[in-house]
Amino acid sequence: MSNVPLVIINAFLFIVPAYIGNASAALFGHGKPIDSGRKLADGRRLFGDGKTWAGFLLGVFFAFAAGTTEGYFLQGSGLEVGGVGTYALLGLMLGIGSMTGDLLGSFVKRRMGFGRGKKAPLWDQLNFVLGAILFAAPIMVPPWNQLLVILVATPGIHLFLNWLGHELNCKPVPW
Repeated sequence: MSNVPLVIINAFLFIVPAYIGNASAALFGHGKPIDSGRKLADGRRLFGDGKTWAGFLLGVFFAFAAGTTEGYFLQGSGLEVGGVGTYALLGLMLGIGSMTGDLLGSFVKRRMGFGRGKKAPLWDQLNFVLGAILFAAPIMVPPWNQLLVILVATPGIHLFLNWLGHELNCKPVPW
């Protein structure tokens, strides 16, 4: 049981660039929607106004920056799993994955008839993490116990941070 805290620390060190990328997209991602207003045959938007090019690109950039920063500060700590370049690449892939997972989440929600900002419990909290893990897999797959920590902890963390973003007038809805 003495390694439980290390499992938690390593889980968060792995996923934090995806968290930062996802939050950055929500905070700074205003502008032109990725789908440019296009609708499918079902009459619903592909993704909606909340998914913008600026949000996607800034989310990837901030995840990359977070991964690079982690790699720099973890050097020689005994917690690192590679050099700065490995962390930079991991941050990039976590960023692309988290943004793609979030985009796919919006696509699925639109097909199911959910409008922008409507709740989809667990789906809203996990789509970006699942995308991040999938895209990062060619570089690193955390052990099952770290993946479990990420999947169990993310919904609560995501809901808390979204509530905080709403309270600070950075998000229109608290979820």
